[in-house]
Amino acid sequence: MEKRQRAAAPSPQVHVELVQILYSAILPIGLIGGAYIGVGLTAMSRGSDPVIVGLTFAGASAALLRLLLTGLFRGSGRQRALTPAAARRWEWAYGLCNVAFGLCLGALGARTFAIHSAELELMSVALLSGYCAGQVTRICIRPWICVPSIAAAALPIIGALFWRGGQESVILGAFLLFFLFASFETIAYGYRTALTLIASRQQVAALARRDPLTGLLNRTALQDFVDAAILKIGDSGTMVAIHCLDLDRFKPVNDVYGHPTGDALLTAVAGRLTGLLRPGDAAIRLGGDEFVVVQTDIAGPAAAEMLARRMVRALGMPFRIDGRDLRIGVSIGIALARKDGDSLGVLLTRGDEALYAAKASGRNGFRFVDPADGKAGDAAMVRTWTGKQIA
Repeated sequence: MEKRQRAAAPSPQVHVELVQILYSAILPIGLIGGAYIGVGLTAMSRGSDPVIVGLTFAGASAALLRLLLTGLFRGSGRQRALTPAAARRWEWAYGLCNVAFGLCLGALGARTFAIHSAELELMSVALLSGYCAGQVTRICIRPWICVPSIAAAALPIIGALFWRGGQESVILGAFLLFFLFASFETIAYGYRTALTLIASRQQVAALARRDPLTGLLNRTALQDFVDAAILKIGDSGTMVAIHCLDLDRFKPVNDVYGHPTGDALLTAVAGRLTGLLRPGDAAIRLGGDEFVVVQTDIAGPAAAEMLARRMVRALGMPFRIDGRDLRIGVSIGIALARKDGDSLGVLLTRGDEALYAAKASGRNGFRFVDPADGKAGDAAMVRTWTGKQIA
C-alpha cells in the first residue's frame, strides 16, 4: 500500500492566509462561550461547588479573551497587511486562548459528572460535541491548535466517565474516545485540502498578474505595486520613479521577421530589464512594446537618471535572436512621485508626455517630466541611429 505523504509546510503567503482565516469569524466564539456560561450557571444553581464556580469564571474569561483578540485583529485592519512574522505571533495568541478554553470546558464537563445530574451530563456532552465539531470544521487549518484543543476538552470528560464506572458511563466514554481519534483523520484531511485550495488560488491569482509572454508583472499588478511603493515612502522625502518605456524600431522586426521573432525579442528585452533592477523594483509590460519600470525608494532624480542611462545602454546593445543580431533602442519618459503626481494615472500621463519628448528629440534617450531633473539632453544620450538597424 502506498504511504500517504505528509503535508508540506505552507509557504509564508499561505500561512498568512491561514491565520487570517482563523480570525475570520467571531460569532461561533460568542455562541460557544455563551453555551459554556449557560452550563456553568446551571451547574452553579445545583449547589455551591467552588470548583464549578471557578471553572465557570475561568472559561468565561477565556471566551471573552478570544472575542477581544478576534475583535482587535479584525478591527485594526491587520488582516490587510499581515507580515509572516506578525502572523506567527497572532497564531500563537489564538492557539493559547483556544487551548485554554478547551481545558476549561473539559474540566467543567468532568466536574459536572460528579454532581450526578442527568440534565447536566447531557448539557456537558452536547457542549463538548458542539465545541469539537466547530474546532474540526474551522480550526483544522491549523492542526497544532485544533488537536490539543479538542483533546483538552474531551479527555477530562472521557476520563471522568471511565472513573465513575458503570456500563452506561463506560460505553459513553468509549464512544467519545472513538470519535476523538476519528476526528484526527478529519483534521488532517481538512488541513491538506485547505493547503491545496489556498495554494492553487494564490497561484492562479499570481498568474493573473503576470504577462504570459515575458513573465513580467502586467497592468493589473502595476496599480497595487505603485500604490504600495508610494505609501511606503510616506514623509521620508524619498521618491518613486516611474519610467515609461517604448521600444524604438521594434515594428520593423515584426514586419520583416514575423511575430515569433518579435515575441522572442520582447522576452529578451524583459530579461535585460530585470537584470538591471534592485530587489524591490519592478518591470511591467503594459502591452505591445510598451513597458514601465518602477524604481522605489530613491533619494532623488540622480538615481532615476542613472537607471535610465543603464536601460538605454543595455537595450541599445544587439540582441541575438534566431541567429541574427537585431538592434533596437528605447525611449524613456520619467515621472517622479510625489513631485510629478501621487497617483498612477497622473504619473503615467506625465511620464508619457516626457516619453514623447524623448522620441521627438531623436529617440534612444530619456526625458524627465521636469527637464531640470536630469541631463537627458546630453548628446551622448540622444543618439541618431544611422544605417540599417535590422541585421
